Amino acid sequence: MEIVNCDCCGKIFNHLKGVKICKECDLNIFNSIKSYIENNNNATIYDISEDLKIPVKIVREYIKDDRLILIKSNVLLCKGCFDIIKSGEYCLACSSKFELKNSMSFNSENKEKVKVKFHTRNFRK
Repeated sequence: MEIVNCDCCGKIFNHLKGVKICKECDLNIFNSIKSYIENNNNATIYDISEDLKIPVKIVREYIKDDRLILIKSNVLLCKGCFDIIKSGEYCLACSSKFELKNSMSFNSENKEKVKVKFHTRNFRK
């Protein structure tokens, strides 16, 4: 645990893991993504990021934490960074990081053409 400033509001908080945003900003961002997805169910990670002015890494973190779930099965995501890939389990960057072979990355100009649907996980308290 470390004490850091929130990347959104600048508030000081205890950071455990993931992106450096406080609980209040996290809740606001997640709710705005949830609302956006309800109105734009064919949105990609990049559409969400661009339209809501939210960094892609935050959206990827929600996917990694199972707060957002990919429901279109013909799109592969890298297990390391959750970027879109053509085949394998890891993108080229992650495969070189983890010294994996036979992975191909998805061409960056084609990322925007892939339509992905998401839904949010309902948590019970």
